Amino acid sequence: MQPLIVSQQITQGVADFLRAAFPATTPGFDGLIQRFLADRDRVFKGPYLTLPLPFRKQADRGQPTFGWLPPGFIPHAHQGRAFARLTGEQARSTLVATGTGSGKTECFLYPILEHCREQRELGRSGIKAIILYPMNALASDQASRLAKEILRTPALAGIRAGLYVGEAPAEESSRVQQLADGSFSIITDRNALRENPPDILLTNYKMLDFLLIRAADTPLWARQQPDTLRYLVVDELHTFDGAQGTDLACLIRRLKGRLETPPGQLVCVGTSATLGSDGEQDLLAFAGQIFGETLDDQAVIAEDREPVADYLADAVVEFTQSPPPDAASVLDPAGHADLQSWLAAQVPLWFGTPYSAEQVVDAGWRCRLGGMLKSHFAFQNLLRDMERLGPRAVALDDLLAVLARRLPPHADARYPLLWLGSLLALVAHARQPRGVSLDAVRGEQDVAFFLQVKVELWLRELRRMVASLDHPPRLTHHDDLSKAEQAQVWLPVIHCRDCHATGWGATLPRTSPNQFNQDIQQFYSAFFAEDVSTRFLFPQSESADPKVFEHKKVCPRCGTLHALGQTHCDCAEDPVALVDVDVTANLREGTRNGARYTRSHHDCPYCGGHKTLSIVGSQAASLAAVMLAQLFGSRFNPDKKLIAFSDSVQDAAHRAGFLAARTWRLNLRPAVAQVIAAAQQAGEPLTLAQLPQAFEDHWLPAMGQGHYLANFLPPQLHWLRDFETLMSEGTLPANSELPQDLRRILPWVLNAEFGQDAHIGRSLTVTGTASVEPLCPSRYSLMAGSTTSTSWPKTWPSAWR
Repeated sequence: MQPLIVSQQITQGVADFLRAAFPATTPGFDGLIQRFLADRDRVFKGPYLTLPLPFRKQADRGQPTFGWLPPGFIPHAHQGRAFARLTGEQARSTLVATGTGSGKTECFLYPILEHCREQRELGRSGIKAIILYPMNALASDQASRLAKEILRTPALAGIRAGLYVGEAPAEESSRVQQLADGSFSIITDRNALRENPPDILLTNYKMLDFLLIRAADTPLWARQQPDTLRYLVVDELHTFDGAQGTDLACLIRRLKGRLETPPGQLVCVGTSATLGSDGEQDLLAFAGQIFGETLDDQAVIAEDREPVADYLADAVVEFTQSPPPDAASVLDPAGHADLQSWLAAQVPLWFGTPYSAEQVVDAGWRCRLGGMLKSHFAFQNLLRDMERLGPRAVALDDLLAVLARRLPPHADARYPLLWLGSLLALVAHARQPRGVSLDAVRGEQDVAFFLQVKVELWLRELRRMVASLDHPPRLTHHDDLSKAEQAQVWLPVIHCRDCHATGWGATLPRTSPNQFNQDIQQFYSAFFAEDVSTRFLFPQSESADPKVFEHKKVCPRCGTLHALGQTHCDCAEDPVALVDVDVTANLREGTRNGARYTRSHHDCPYCGGHKTLSIVGSQAASLAAVMLAQLFGSRFNPDKKLIAFSDSVQDAAHRAGFLAARTWRLNLRPAVAQVIAAAQQAGEPLTLAQLPQAFEDHWLPAMGQGHYLANFLPPQLHWLRDFETLMSEGTLPANSELPQDLRRILPWVLNAEFGQDAHIGRSLTVTGTASVEPLCPSRYSLMAGSTTSTSWPKTWPSAWR
């Protein structure tokens, strides 16, 4: 992945999504979102760049801490400190707060394996260590890693490790073994775990709760003595906050009580790449409450990385060339067909020697690139600049400001960003040998990252959005209003999904029928309850239908309604100009259980759309779906992976389904656009009736049947048994009708894209990517638009801001 480019594509994609979702046709409100996005800090924070250097190695490089480790094993300095704290009779509870890829697992796993080895030699059975994971996927991944460690080390032979989570695997294993497909597995057979409890138990906190109370699982604890359980590890400790943290704390106390664990016997370990080492006393207090143990002042193990001076101590400057300002077109990734060709074009700009696109993807060449970068003057300066700017993540704007002063004079404002993006792309692409000589490198399995390029981008939800009651209105977050701004009326914004009419929403309480209530929460309650106090305001228009609207003037300072003849409001000593508005008569009579009642409807007063008025805003789920589409759609991200965390099981369940549905649509639209564009380039524009067959002819051979169905079958049909088989086993059952089902449903899906769904989000029609033109009363032709799909932006901003 090229994280800097992808972060810009995410920024651009989210901005395009918001502009496409809330276009305004109402005079005065047109350009509302554009004005809001002009200050990108209102939505985005960052990017923040990190180039973490290698971890400092342990100073004492004698014999390994544990005799069964290979002689050449040299732990990181923080691993050595963790081994010292977690080994032996004087082992102490510890927090491992080091970054991703720092060897956190080894920090506690090696001491646990050593303790289990010693206890096995003494003939003691029973569970000696429990490792709790927040997600079953993490537990399963670590289970394979643990099995591999046990099997490849003769001294650890006989150690039993078991995985006990909610879902039993399809093929249960009764011992630690290597499977036929080459993967590794610990014990997953529950009967085998009960009959002969493992030395190490991997589970989650909810399943551990069941294991303590279910009668069927009683044999697991039958061999426990008060001093048998020695280690309790909680991975990703930061996820257990609030109510979930309270549940875990109570569970740990019940566990101690059930096993009659004496004080000081249990060594507790918490790990997290998020905790960091700031506010250590708070961390220690938090962990102490969770574990019910006292942690000393040295309990936090933070990462220890090499300083730039040590990292570059043996580096000799051999390269000083860098891209000149007139190379902006070569630096711009939008001007290249694919990632490989762009990378190949960057190399001569920095090192002079050209390489082909095929050469730059060779594992051995990528390792040589790492050595070349370390000897480059610009790369060394970059590391020094980042060290001066901050010990942690560096704001990209700050780094660009430093570079702009150092680079040659340039007229193109993009030049510093393009220059930095090119250098970081080579750093992200470079590799170093993994335990073999450079000449022995044969493939990806022999290499590791040269340096990891990490980019953080923070995104803010658009919630509790309000606009000023003036002309033109200004959009902002309600929570960001200053005291001076709060002296003015700010109201929620409403928007028609069909005609895009935009205005304000407010309530007129019965106690003050001539003054709008500015309480945003009261408006939300009234809006969703269809309360009669709800009112919608639009800038005054001479063409407004008097049957639907009432012309009024409103004070932008106090929200009081006035007649048309009024010129100012007396709410303060200095008069303020009134704003001309049209107030909707949005009340409707209805019948409920035989009784008549009045409610406030959400039909658009301009186009008459049924319940098309909605509140302007976009929450995390929608924005995450857009970000996900950018991540997986970018040609600068060949490694399609994502991990998403959520605050609760309920949120996770909702997000999974929501993201699946949104991702399907965001995948479908670019795929349709490519089919239409390909046909138009070939000089054979498609009709709407021809599109389904052309879509299948284009994508089915290219993707294969399995991937074709997995990507384009609508989520509403994912419950079909054949689809579940395809996703779990990778193949369809014999004589499956799923391909025919998709073939039958595809015309409906594609017709809806240009019909009832054309107004939903960044549709092909809204973004100008494609449209339907009538040829005759019964035939419609598809035309590619003048703009490309905003799902995959191909240009960088003219300037970062």
